[in-house]
Amino acid sequence: MRIIIAALVIAGSVVNIIAAASNTAQGGVKNLDITVSNSVISVDGIPTMLSGYKISGSNYCKIRDVASIMNGTTGEFDVSYSQKSGTLINAATPYRGEVNELKMPSAAKNIMPYNSTVTINNEQRFNLLTFLIDGEYYYKLKDIADCLGYELVTEDSIGVDIRTKNSICATAVLPQMALTYNVFARTNLSAAQFERMVYGTGLAGLGPCFYAMERDAGINGLFALAVACEESGSGTSGLAREDNNFYGLTASGGGWRTFPTRSEGIQYFKTYITSSLYAGKSIYEIAQTYCPGNDTWVGKIQKYMFDKYALIDPSVSEMN
Repeated sequence: MRIIIAALVIAGSVVNIIAAASNTAQGGVKNLDITVSNSVISVDGIPTMLSGYKISGSNYCKIRDVASIMNGTTGEFDVSYSQKSGTLINAATPYRGEVNELKMPSAAKNIMPYNSTVTINNEQRFNLLTFLIDGEYYYKLKDIADCLGYELVTEDSIGVDIRTKNSICATAVLPQMALTYNVFARTNLSAAQFERMVYGTGLAGLGPCFYAMERDAGINGLFALAVACEESGSGTSGLAREDNNFYGLTASGGGWRTFPTRSEGIQYFKTYITSSLYAGKSIYEIAQTYCPGNDTWVGKIQKYMFDKYALIDPSVSEMN
């Protein structure tokens, strides 16, 4: 898709920009190629649903999406916004903002170039060309990598791997991950690792949501993922696709509970499983109320947990 951008330039700043596929206006005009990105973007070799747009051949992503998928990795950073200092990045700090599912965007309708100021650790400041696309800001992935010290490696014609071990974020000391069947014990898996577990399934893009649930509520994110797999056919059931209900939950007034977004459907589970009905209980105790009379449910959940964890740490299969 070729977008025509018209801009009035005053004192080096771009203002009064009108951008649309069919618009041509007076002033400086240039052509810009923009399409939904077809790149498979990985984090330290783990494929993710991180996506955005290809603009003149370069990948542009929402910086909050990058921050959410980096949570729990050696590339983690927090991002916020200040009217005075622009975009603020704190390296080696977990992202605490709102976490949504990762998904491919729709074809761009309105696009506006924007000069963004990015401040790293309250010290380094960068001026970056970003784009406001349909109300969301997109940053060039290469610029984010340069600011944080990531290495971008092109692995095939469209694949990009973000390697974080030498970044300025890598000073963070990450807790050791572990396979545990305790519903209220942390696995310490990263958002990217959770994403690896659902990549290619109907739950793809929701990895950061399972990470956030574990981080915020102390719920075993692997347990939450396993229950979603069992109850929704790994996100393929009609209830999951039509109502964003991945856990077979009923509404208080009867019928099935519905959720506005997929991420809200996942995040609600933390409210449900920490209620007085289930808080502090084992998988066996939860099963008696969650699915009474189903003698195979616990075994299925534990198998999902084991098989998904083995995608991250194949050595557990050898010990089994």
